[in-house]
Amino acid sequence: LETGEVSVLNECDTGGGKDSIRGRARVVDAKTNARLEVRFDNWFSVFIPSQPQGNYWILYLGDDYRTVIVGTPDRENLWIMARTPVIDETRYTELVGIARGLGFDTGKLIRRQQQ
Repeated sequence: LETGEVSVLNECDTGGGKDSIRGRARVVDAKTNARLEVRFDNWFSVFIPSQPQGNYWILYLGDDYRTVIVGTPDRENLWIMARTPVIDETRYTELVGIARGLGFDTGKLIRRQQQ
């Protein structure tokens, strides 16, 4: 976008369909580009335009840019994502270990197989 923001599209296979939400992200740490504020476009943003922005931190990025760990600074939210629908078991276990080492409760992770 011309404002320096990045367009965001989050999609999740719910088992009975697909949920998605769009938003905009703005880099808040230009030195690393690893800390973003994200504002999602949802129905109540029309009524509450000053809704708080989510803080999403890129905590780990694979050398090949194929996998990433994203979390919030309060360690309440964690995502392990890949550019492919499936992460092989060995790699997934490694990523969970990295997240655990960063202080996240990985027992709360929900693993979804994407199509």
